[in-house]
Amino acid sequence: MPITAKLTRIGDDVALVLEKPLLDHLGLDENSEVELSIDERVLVITPAMDKIARKYAGVFRRLSKS
Repeated sequence: MPITAKLTRIGDDVALVLEKPLLDHLGLDENSEVELSIDERVLVITPAMDKIARKYAGVFRRLSKS
């Protein structure tokens, strides 16, 4: 499902604006940290793993013991 997003100038920088329905679908908000990577000419945005690891540390520990 392709989604069009807008690039917006903020001072000398350019920001990628993601609309609320997309953020909600991904479980992200304005305080979320994401990692950016490039695969060929595709920009990949993923939740930052250290934040996920902290949030679900207890779950990961329980899973490792089972």
